[in-house]
Amino acid sequence: MAATKESSSNSNSSTSTAAANQAAITEAATAAAHKAIEAMADKARVAESATRQTASESSEALAERRRQLQAQAQLMSENAQGFVQKHPLASAGIAFAAGALIASCFSNKKS
Repeated sequence: MAATKESSSNSNSSTSTAAANQAAITEAATAAAHKAIEAMADKARVAESATRQTASESSEALAERRRQLQAQAQLMSENAQGFVQKHPLASAGIAFAAGALIASCFSNKKS
């Protein structure tokens, strides 16, 4: 019976040692996983910040380019209006010629 108690005691001891080892391995794996996730989250935050910064800069650049193009269109419109006011007959002739040219491009006549 003493042998049975000793065998049972050794079995319980090795079972508790195995459980302790498994718990330590699980804890180490959990800690490693958390560390990896935190590192990835940090990298994601940096990437998100860089993306937002780039998007903001692009938006500002596009807004500036739009303002430039609007100013250029306004200037061209004013120049065209000034030409029409100074040279009404020439403007009418140019408009007629442009219209005739466009009409001939879209004409379905076959010669």
